[in-house]
Amino acid sequence: MHITHVIRGEDHISNTPRQILIQEALGYERPLYAHFPLHLAADRSKLSKRKGDVAVRSYREKGFLPEAIFNYLAMLGWTPPSQKEIMTIDEMIAEFDLHDLHRSAAVFDLEKLRWFNRQYVERMNEDDFTAYALPVFKRMIEERGVGYDETIAQKLVPLLRERISVPDDIGEMVAEGEFDFFFAEPKLDVARIPEKKSTTDEACEHLAYARQTLADISGWSPEAIKQALWEYASEKGRGAVLWPLRYALSGRDKSPDPFLIASIIGRDRTLKRIEHALASTSQ
Repeated sequence: MHITHVIRGEDHISNTPRQILIQEALGYERPLYAHFPLHLAADRSKLSKRKGDVAVRSYREKGFLPEAIFNYLAMLGWTPPSQKEIMTIDEMIAEFDLHDLHRSAAVFDLEKLRWFNRQYVERMNEDDFTAYALPVFKRMIEERGVGYDETIAQKLVPLLRERISVPDDIGEMVAEGEFDFFFAEPKLDVARIPEKKSTTDEACEHLAYARQTLADISGWSPEAIKQALWEYASEKGRGAVLWPLRYALSGRDKSPDPFLIASIIGRDRTLKRIEHALASTSQ
């Protein structure tokens, strides 16, 4: 038959004696048989079409990268001698030996697959990651109705890269409003503009200083903005200075640092938001 090895799941062990007898009756040379443990669901039941996603296509549609899926599946039930987890196909071929297959069943862990995908996302070049993530981000922002801006979105690509394992993660962040303030003006609660240990008057003083300073600096990068304000913030209290600035720019308790936000939304919008926060405190 020109077949040297039959490699399959352990659920075929019971078929093996009958198949060997048929081969011998037909005069065929018996191949070597290897049966590897099955892949189980998280509850250790057998994976099936009726329970969970078992088709590779469904994971591709969710944005899992082919190389991440391949790499993860290769590691289910096998440990390479090098103990490496992230491997190319050529590296797997070079290290593979049937004797290294595990004897116990392997549990399919979606979180581990997400981890593998994250490793490959981190290895993407900038253009490939932009093509991978930005269309999803654009669709989600447009569906949210906050006014998509391509220039702003391009600047957010590095931030997305730090946060996601798969594109579905973008949808969760967008749904929680984490990016709204980059595209639309934030709604402010005046009582939250000052830092907890500070006063409204002090917050206004710090915002006025930030407005004047940022209006005059030549560069407009996170580093340039930080350099312009850092000495003042260190002297007056970083929380007291930077909290009202970050809140004025984002309207959120949790957001990226104000230097990054300002660099992304631009000088004009930064100054307008500071002015709006100052005006809000006097109403």
